[in-house]
Amino acid sequence: MKKIVVLNFGSQVAQLISSKIRRAGAFCEIWSNETEAEKFDPREIAGIIFSGGPASVFEKNSPKIDSRIFDLQIPILAICYGHQLTAQTLGGSVAPAKVREFGAAQFSVEKPLGIFKNFPTESTVWMSHGDEVLKLPDGFEKIGTTGADAISAAADLNRKIFTVQFHPEVSHCEFGEQLLVNFVEFCGLKNSWKMEDFLQKQISQIRETVGDRKVFLFASGGVDSTVVFAILSRALKSEQIFAVLVDHGFLRENEAEQIRRDLSAADLPKLRIENAAEFFAAELDGETDPEKKRAKIGAAFLKVQQKIFRELNLNPAEWFLAQGTIYPDTIESGGEKNSEKIKTHHNRVDEILQFKKAGKLLEPLVELFKDEVRDLGRQLNLPKKLVARRPFPGPGLAVRVLGNQSADFRLQISEKNSEKIESEIFEKWKVAARVLPIRSVGVAGDGRTYSPPVAIFGEFGARKFSEWQKIATEIPNNFREISRVVFCLNRENSAEPQIFSAKLEKSRVEILRRADFVAQNFLRNLPPKIGAKVWQFPVVLLPIFFENRGGESIVLRPVESENAMTATAADFDAGNFEKLAKEISREIPEVENVFLDLTSKPPGTIEWE
Repeated sequence: MKKIVVLNFGSQVAQLISSKIRRAGAFCEIWSNETEAEKFDPREIAGIIFSGGPASVFEKNSPKIDSRIFDLQIPILAICYGHQLTAQTLGGSVAPAKVREFGAAQFSVEKPLGIFKNFPTESTVWMSHGDEVLKLPDGFEKIGTTGADAISAAADLNRKIFTVQFHPEVSHCEFGEQLLVNFVEFCGLKNSWKMEDFLQKQISQIRETVGDRKVFLFASGGVDSTVVFAILSRALKSEQIFAVLVDHGFLRENEAEQIRRDLSAADLPKLRIENAAEFFAAELDGETDPEKKRAKIGAAFLKVQQKIFRELNLNPAEWFLAQGTIYPDTIESGGEKNSEKIKTHHNRVDEILQFKKAGKLLEPLVELFKDEVRDLGRQLNLPKKLVARRPFPGPGLAVRVLGNQSADFRLQISEKNSEKIESEIFEKWKVAARVLPIRSVGVAGDGRTYSPPVAIFGEFGARKFSEWQKIATEIPNNFREISRVVFCLNRENSAEPQIFSAKLEKSRVEILRRADFVAQNFLRNLPPKIGAKVWQFPVVLLPIFFENRGGESIVLRPVESENAMTATAADFDAGNFEKLAKEISREIPEVENVFLDLTSKPPGTIEWE
């Protein structure tokens, strides 16, 4: 079977490219960027795609490619870093961009050649880069531009090479999927592969691997672990499956019992609920570093498993561990060569990887994205409620309670520089701004950032939501020190923001749990047309105050997404946001401020840590 190969330069979305090619009807595999040209047999390889990556082509040890691949006459589509590397390798020139682009940009097609034939003249594309191509190699023609980036797409039709600075694989690229379909057709592979056999393949592999042994599954009630639960129940006898929901004390209001009811209604094997709230609280006591917190949570899950094995006198050698790991978990954890760690997922800590190394880890969804997992859930006839469930992190509210980071913060950004940023934001966008003395995790150019957000103030209804989104895109693009932009919904001006000494403790988790309950209930009661836009709705607790020492701040983070690799802030409309902020302040007196996160991904991740 002919296929398209993605050469991975460490992109956060390399597997997403593969997923979109599969959806476009062609078989696709991911290979190392170091693969030699001799490996590309034209009888088997119909197309090659170069992914993006976190490196700069100027770095000494940045990923390279066997330049002979360009002479194979196999169609090539080079994306982002691949676009820059192609230009540099073939004699063009690349330089640091005067204006970085992260998030939405307007792309104009000037020459509709090759896979750009019949492509819209103007469209929204998704950018994530700090370098740009200044001069094209001989034989290339400029296809289009975003204005800030002079050469956003190019082509050499004689060698069948197309390059783009933007990311056509992400859902927020308006006609990106169409571009990939065009490339599949250009390669002659239209409707040459279907994904219908994926489920049967996984069932067969699980039966062959497990045999008459048994499988331990951490079931969270989320769509990923539920689909794995259903696949296991198809592949094995019920007595071979031991599913456990760990109530670690960071679940939402009444969630454990709701999950038990939902999974029972799905006709799955019996679920055990293990109350481990006190144990997790002790393991995480005093921890504020996001990476260490996630690592401790992942290790604590396995300690719970070991405790259960001891209590029931089970032999660990007879058991496999199954997880609902999907591809974003792996790539964000730095699990691919050349990829940078953004944040360690709890199902990718060292203790879990030891199971993988020993061949005792079952992860049937590890190459898929959330939208593909939902498709599998429908094939398995799981209840719509479970298939459509909004994502909720395995560590629960623990990763949404931020602690005191003031010492780290002061090392990164000085008070003088904060004042300069605030002043320039006011001059350029006419909004009051305050750099907040806390940091959050982000992603820019496929690399990790850990930087402070900026809060902006004013009358929310005075501008369209799209205008606030545009400002929230432009501020991080202009200020490298800033990771994300939040709007304060309950005050139009602020005093100096301050941070108080805080950690992950029961009282603060309860504040967040109550705020989350109010927010999720508010979302459920919105008109369906508005609520349906929200893919995920994290609510975050910050130890930030302006006037009342010890007062907390809540961040609302509703996003629109398809697979978590990119996201935009979801719009409830101004009146609804302000109503929700008032309700949270009224119901929870400990909350002094309510912010709305307007940041896209990139540069901000969906979760704050």
